[in-house]
Amino acid sequence: MKRASLLILTLFLAFTWRGGGAAEEEKQAELLSGDYSYVLLEDGTAEITGYTGDDSSLASLTLPGTLDGRAVTSIGHKAFFGRDFLTGVTIPQSVTRIGDLAFAYCWFLSGVRIPDNVTHIGDYAFRGCQELESVTIGRSVETVGANPFSGCGSLMDFLLPPEHPLLQVVDGVLCDRQEMRLIGRVGSISGEFYAVPDGTLIIGDEAFYESYILKGVTIPDSVTRIGDYAFGDCSLESVTIGRSVRTVGANPFRGCHLTEIAVSPDHPWLRVVDGVLFHHPDKRLICCPAVLQLETYKVPDGTVSIGNSAFENCHNLTGLTIPGSVTSIGDSAFAGCTGLTVLTLPQDVTSIGLGAFDFCLNLTGLTIPQGVTRVSDWMFSECESLTEVTIPDSVTSIGEEAFSGCTELAALTLPEGVTDIGKGAFRGCYSLNSLGIPEGLTNIAAYVFAGCEGLGDIQIPKGVTSIGEGAFSECGSLISLTIPEGVTGIGEHAFEDSSEFTSLTIPDSVISIGESAFDGCPDLILRIEQGSYAQARVRENKIAAQFSHRGSSDEAAPFVPDGTLVPLEVRLPEGKKLPVYTGPGKEYARAGNGKANVSTNGWVQVFGRENDWLLVQYAVNDSQMRFGYVPAKGLKLPESLTDLTSLWEVASFSLIQPALLTDDPLSSSTEIARLSKGLQVRRLGWMGFCSYVEALDGERLLRGFVESKLLVAAPPK
Repeated sequence: MKRASLLILTLFLAFTWRGGGAAEEEKQAELLSGDYSYVLLEDGTAEITGYTGDDSSLASLTLPGTLDGRAVTSIGHKAFFGRDFLTGVTIPQSVTRIGDLAFAYCWFLSGVRIPDNVTHIGDYAFRGCQELESVTIGRSVETVGANPFSGCGSLMDFLLPPEHPLLQVVDGVLCDRQEMRLIGRVGSISGEFYAVPDGTLIIGDEAFYESYILKGVTIPDSVTRIGDYAFGDCSLESVTIGRSVRTVGANPFRGCHLTEIAVSPDHPWLRVVDGVLFHHPDKRLICCPAVLQLETYKVPDGTVSIGNSAFENCHNLTGLTIPGSVTSIGDSAFAGCTGLTVLTLPQDVTSIGLGAFDFCLNLTGLTIPQGVTRVSDWMFSECESLTEVTIPDSVTSIGEEAFSGCTELAALTLPEGVTDIGKGAFRGCYSLNSLGIPEGLTNIAAYVFAGCEGLGDIQIPKGVTSIGEGAFSECGSLISLTIPEGVTGIGEHAFEDSSEFTSLTIPDSVISIGESAFDGCPDLILRIEQGSYAQARVRENKIAAQFSHRGSSDEAAPFVPDGTLVPLEVRLPEGKKLPVYTGPGKEYARAGNGKANVSTNGWVQVFGRENDWLLVQYAVNDSQMRFGYVPAKGLKLPESLTDLTSLWEVASFSLIQPALLTDDPLSSSTEIARLSKGLQVRRLGWMGFCSYVEALDGERLLRGFVESKLLVAAPPK
């Protein structure tokens, strides 16, 4: 017969690795029970970490008191974050702790009762629950984090047990009596002007956030600390700050309409200069009220830092001079400054915070100073006029969404030292057509280039090991791409809706391809290797593919990576047929329904000898390349032939579901037996996504290949 294309057997020997190494920090394993995910705490109880059920079918949830027999004692960080289907929740009596942001942004949650056994309510636990009208808190609460009810504008019915040992409500404001802290507004405040009670030491983070009724606030001399965004997005027009305030968090008056900030001229820590608030000891600019409508502003000499949100939403600001003394720019410092078109940063700036220039819609260019090591998350997000950014060699990481929505950014040069690019970093950069990915990068993050419609030529460096979810989705100009050897995973939606995508080369190192990875790519042809994981996915999803066959000419043996069995091509004496069995002996079932033979007029690859039998790969036709054993007797064989007897791994496994056993895992997957669920098999080795096993099926002894994902280690007998 005509010689078939030479295939490569990448049959790896499954040796048990017993190497040593540095101990890794243990991570809590997330478990599933019904509609909930959870982790086990140190005391053996359960903390709910998420809800996995169908949002559309529920309005109210009764949380379980136990999961898999473990008492539920905690609701974890962001466990129900953003679940906008939720209108009601019943928390079981077993719960003692509600974590940070646990129910944040459950927009339609209308009421909640916190049981008597709860001792801790975390930071912003119910933040942004805009429809929350009523809250009842049990008497055991001992600690309360940053305003759990920040942004709950509808909250009017707040019930505490009489003589609660820690908490009280005074004039619509929840207070911590031990810390002398105003936690947050939880009801109506009488009037537009509010006097913080004498004796208060702390005004907590976001304590009066979105209290739109407030127009004036007086802070007494007893207060020593004003928290982050304490009066953020209020309607404040004036504030008087007492002499004892020494600590001020991120712009407490962000989004206010302040025309007057009253501070004693001899205040030991605070200064007001031309309507702008400064913290004197650390030389920090705290707040430039947007209502000042400044068109140009010169930051005073000697200022060292520009604080978080200091100039946020100063829309009129078109010119800004920053002195050389400034070394730090805070989070959202210039966010929403839509009038800024150019800005020069001092050369000694070493830190630029999250979203520092977010929504600077008319900013056209910026040079990041040498010394800055990270382009932070959202730094230039939605800067839709940005066309040029100079990034210094000192930068080693690009944050999440750092340039997302920069629709006019056409080209960008990243320093070679960059080793990390965050999720969505260039999402929606429609004009981006030139970007070199640094060689040190190991991960293409989720949605990093999603919606980059102009990106047609990009190369993935050799060190990359994974391509994240949606990484190249909606890249309308992407035509071809080669994924380098070493990449092991391609995420869900990775190339979805890249409509002009026609060619993708996938190496056999890829062992995971997510759902919908290639949806919406109608003309895509995958270039993959026979026997690879990608081939199975192609077959399963009916994707167009071209297969490469690792191998060579009639005279040369095929290339096989280190750690595999090395095949030798052997020509048999013409005119003979040899019977093929699934294992090394006549006690094994004969392949091909008891009729399989190797024709000596064809070709065969020999992978080794086991007693008096040879493990071979042989061609049945152009689409079937089977594996089996033939008798070695009477054949002239090279001395270099591998002795397989002592090389096989002998490990016991069980099948977790019925499995097809095949002798042709590389192409046709022809069935030689159907193995039942629970059957114990011996794994001898593996090839690609399949394991090479020995099984006793009834009275038949068989060897062949099953998908590795269907095996689970069997307990020792």
